[in-house]
Amino acid sequence: MKKWVWALPAVMLWTACQEVPPAIDLTPPQEDTTLEDTAYLAADSPPAPERTVLMEEFTGVRCVTCPRASEIVHELDSIHGKRMAVIAYHVNDILGKPYSGDPDMRRPEGQQLYEQFWTGGSIPVGMIDRVQFTGESEVAVPQPDKWPSLVNQRLTETPPAGVKIDIRKTADSTYVITIETRFFQDLNERVYLSVAAVESGMIVHQKFPTYVDSAYRLEHAFRAMLTPWNGMLWNETPKNKWVRRKAFRLRITPEWKPENMHVVAFLHYFSAGNYEVLQADEQPLVP
Repeated sequence: MKKWVWALPAVMLWTACQEVPPAIDLTPPQEDTTLEDTAYLAADSPPAPERTVLMEEFTGVRCVTCPRASEIVHELDSIHGKRMAVIAYHVNDILGKPYSGDPDMRRPEGQQLYEQFWTGGSIPVGMIDRVQFTGESEVAVPQPDKWPSLVNQRLTETPPAGVKIDIRKTADSTYVITIETRFFQDLNERVYLSVAAVESGMIVHQKFPTYVDSAYRLEHAFRAMLTPWNGMLWNETPKNKWVRRKAFRLRITPEWKPENMHVVAFLHYFSAGNYEVLQADEQPLVP
């Protein structure tokens, strides 16, 4: 399980990049029914864990203000350690188009999430536990200077559920990702699970205000979703002590580097007006 630390604020001012999203076609992942999927009511009553905050960033390699926003996310991740889980979506628009010879980090799920949570037509924007904070018009927050204080705010709150990730390699290019969740109180709303794979360390071209960096290192870049983009239904109304374990299969493509990858899993709501993340976890694919 994760260990936790605290963060410090960072303050910056921004001019956002404008973007034009293309049409997308999403096909939900096909569920593997041969893998474990069990649920039961536990007999014991351990205390709720500390919260792990999910930070989701929308970015692009041709967005000149995105590198500084990504730097803030990386600083937060370094300070908070195991108490943060991070996903950076390269949205499917002109600002996310790769430079010649670079990997294409755009994925349709990232664009769908972007359109779901932000109508401002700009990047960078970020989401902290998918909460719409006081004073914000939408779930996504377009001012990266606000992100540290919002993360700190969420860290003080006790989660109503726990999430654990277990990873087992089964073949040269296949991993079984087992997610175990446990609820510490009754909830009266549908809860969903999302599971994503991210990768760091890819070297690409990144645009800055006055130049293009040809050796820019990407961090937390979204690679794949093991569930539908908006999550899979986990429980209609979960009760205290309810535990569920479910396994997913992740097949590595030749261009991915498993040693640079992490798995992010999180429980969340997904209904009009309430998308809050209840708890998250992030673990390296290769220990």
